[in-house]
Amino acid sequence: MPAWFLLACKETIKKEATPENFDAFKSNLKRDRVRWNEFPWFETAPFWLPVCERYNVSAEQFINEFVEFIQSPQCRVSEMEKERMFEDLEYTLRFVPGADMKLTGKTLDNNDFNLESLLGKYVWVKFTATWCGPCNLSTPCMLETYERYHDKGLEIVSVYVSQSEQDPVATVKKHVEEKRIPWIILSEELSKRVGQPEYWKDFCPRGVPTMLLVDQEGKIIMLPTNDPGTLIAKLVEILE
Repeated sequence: MPAWFLLACKETIKKEATPENFDAFKSNLKRDRVRWNEFPWFETAPFWLPVCERYNVSAEQFINEFVEFIQSPQCRVSEMEKERMFEDLEYTLRFVPGADMKLTGKTLDNNDFNLESLLGKYVWVKFTATWCGPCNLSTPCMLETYERYHDKGLEIVSVYVSQSEQDPVATVKKHVEEKRIPWIILSEELSKRVGQPEYWKDFCPRGVPTMLLVDQEGKIIMLPTNDPGTLIAKLVEILE
């Protein structure tokens, strides 16, 4: 999807979000002439779900409307496209604001980890990889944010996924040492060895980085994002 289109969506919501615009958005998506791959749910959901909240429409209700539409004869797309739609909607529904965030695994020191151990803190969860350029670019601002807010109740958990090296654990350890990352690190490789589900499939099917923000009660605050700036802005709003 072109960047200009996403920016246009964002600006529309920022400046002109009204119940009428919201209804028009849903109506336009359902017209036969508008195909899903021209207006994909995954990219636009972060812009429109906050509008749902603004007008007292639950995210679940909004998503379920699209599920009903996909299942109806009016949705004239291929079965393959429908399958992708359902995957996008299912993923989004799992991580809507207010949903419980469940995360367990093994740390680099091969210790057990459960996100529930961090109840009482705000937690930035980042699914990442040593080979991911955008992931590495976000590290400096994360280090600055951690230093600024750790004493105010912020914790960060980085989950390293899809490491294909001969020794993935050693690769991640070297990376963490070089970047001087002080927060909690989970290893997909060590977690898989004890039967944990694949993080990639469950949490970041659209790739890395994927970031989530969790509140003090273990509930998701905002939709998954690959933009650290959006998440930092929310933390400033909460912790300043």
